[in-house]
Amino acid sequence: MLKLSASNRPKRLMSLSSGLIEVVFHWQIDRWIHSLHACQPDGSRGPACWLTAPPRPDDDPQWPSSPPLVELADVHGPQSTALVGVGRAGTSHYSASITSQPDGGICFEIACRLRADRGWLGSTYLACPEGGQPRLTIEPLVSDGRQAFTDTKTALGQDGPLLQIVPAAADDDSAGGTHKGSTIQWGYRVVVSMPD
Repeated sequence: MLKLSASNRPKRLMSLSSGLIEVVFHWQIDRWIHSLHACQPDGSRGPACWLTAPPRPDDDPQWPSSPPLVELADVHGPQSTALVGVGRAGTSHYSASITSQPDGGICFEIACRLRADRGWLGSTYLACPEGGQPRLTIEPLVSDGRQAFTDTKTALGQDGPLLQIVPAAADDDSAGGTHKGSTIQWGYRVVVSMPD
């Protein structure tokens, strides 16, 4: 099997559609990034509404603003297809599962296995003004009656408005998931915004 390095990866796109929303991944420098699109009435992809925020010069490379996925594959199940990805930054390992939902949403479930004391963790999106209507909303993924992330933060980045999705504190160890050896998980859904 041919092993591809970051410098010679193919420039193909990978996508997953729910019929209402399409997530499109493309290779940028050393990782997969993605954009979120509302589908047009004819089923075609509309302009991007959200884009993985690009790294900023002051970002800590060991704790990137979004999971640094370097491997991405589509996995075919009996009823649907999922995209799964893995990556690494510093000594921490990331995994992601992206699935379409029966209601037309797209679900992201992400985990990071810490090998060092926790730094920044989360997912950061840049709003695309050309996204037009219908807009897409990113909302908490609820599991067992709990939100899978505690907060979203909005900020103004150098390229426009940013949305940061922050995971809930992990409850898998007495330190609240902040120290090496714990796994932090977060999840969110992308849905078509309801008109006002």
